[in-house]
Amino acid sequence: MTSRETLETSLGVFSDDFLRRIVTDTGENGNVDAKGPMAFDGVAEKAGLAKDIAAFANSNSGGWLVIGKSQTESGEFALGNLSEEQAASFETTKVAQWVNNHFAPEIQLECRPVRHEGRLFIVIQINEFDDVPVICTKHCDDPANPKKHLLDVGCIYIRGSNAESKLLQTQDEFRRLIGTATKKRRDDIIQHLDAMLKGQPPVDKTTDQDRFNDEIEVIRSDLRSKMNYSDDSGWEILFHPTVYQKERWDEIGKVEQFVLTHSINIPERFPDQRTGTFATPWGIANPTYWETWAFSKSGMFYFNKPFEEDQANTRDRIRTYVKGNVRQTNELRVRDFLEQMNTFRWADLDKNMDTIMKTFAFMRRFAEVLDQGETVHYRYGVRDLRTRYLFSFDQRRQMYLYPEYHDPCQAPSPLVIETVVTVEDIIANWQTYCVDIMFRFLELFPGIPASRDGLMGWVKRYAGEK
Repeated sequence: MTSRETLETSLGVFSDDFLRRIVTDTGENGNVDAKGPMAFDGVAEKAGLAKDIAAFANSNSGGWLVIGKSQTESGEFALGNLSEEQAASFETTKVAQWVNNHFAPEIQLECRPVRHEGRLFIVIQINEFDDVPVICTKHCDDPANPKKHLLDVGCIYIRGSNAESKLLQTQDEFRRLIGTATKKRRDDIIQHLDAMLKGQPPVDKTTDQDRFNDEIEVIRSDLRSKMNYSDDSGWEILFHPTVYQKERWDEIGKVEQFVLTHSINIPERFPDQRTGTFATPWGIANPTYWETWAFSKSGMFYFNKPFEEDQANTRDRIRTYVKGNVRQTNELRVRDFLEQMNTFRWADLDKNMDTIMKTFAFMRRFAEVLDQGETVHYRYGVRDLRTRYLFSFDQRRQMYLYPEYHDPCQAPSPLVIETVVTVEDIIANWQTYCVDIMFRFLELFPGIPASRDGLMGWVKRYAGEK
């Protein structure tokens, strides 16, 4: 599982099952380390983790840090459990900023929350350096003891033979590290020279995912000014083939025709392009109907939907619903709720489930036009859920609008789920993948009853199967 081939995979493409195996199946070795429950808080703690991160960056294939797992006196590893506050402190941008403020060149890392059997962990993936080893560039002392140097300028950290992070000290260690850097540069030079001798352009090491990531940024930039778009709140969903072809559809008209002929109608059209669709150099987009979607010539589908629950008209509907449907023996409590309602934040159960189901149903239609054996990469992300209460206007859902009945979402960070699946798999099992994301979303709301079987029934009814 922790082979060099696996660890060289780009950031962000690992499934939740893979990350859970990192937590449960692995002790410490040259590419994996474990730390007991802690927060990324305090200079000494930050400096200690920064050393480990830098050491992995200077190792073949980089490595993984599991936060929330510690070694016992017997040498075995015990799974702990992070608090929500501890996990929230490991926000990727925050961790990377602190580390890269003390080390150079920049270290590529990502922090991912992982839940296993009711326990919460953080898995940090660290990429191997590109061509120059990582070195400490900023001094750091222990605030409790200024004479104790936590980080020293010019120090280089590596992974030792006993699976520990250590200071590079011996000539052999130095030779190995320089050898790795030299080999990286030598291989690049050889590839470039070989291409030139064959009359070919220089070798481009940009990956397909790099090209898709660049395209995502262009799409975001072009749509950012639209009304129904947000970088901070609501859903951001995308899927695309894993192989990048800039003009899989070479004309805008062909892109429009594909969306028109493969959109779904269960229970309403999606993606809806009846009005508001416009062309761009990369494809088409539509920012109407409380959401924004885009489809590119390369086969990238992008979807952005802010929480319309934050609009005043939604609060007015909730107020009307409570007055007409929520029966309380204590009228004072109802009045208090209505007076305080504007202070609450909401997430509409039906709209959020619909978002997941309709995008998966369209993804299945999209997969049908790809070649057999091709793979599809999808990512579902929802932001700004913390402190939102889940509700439904449908009385069959057995959801309660009065917040006393359940606690709000306490998710410390956005929910992001992504994976790579074959065309055949997504066509045959899209409903199972859809249910998994629906269930993961509902898990974030304490006290909300949800089962995978019940959600599967919902999906099948949505698809018109029963």
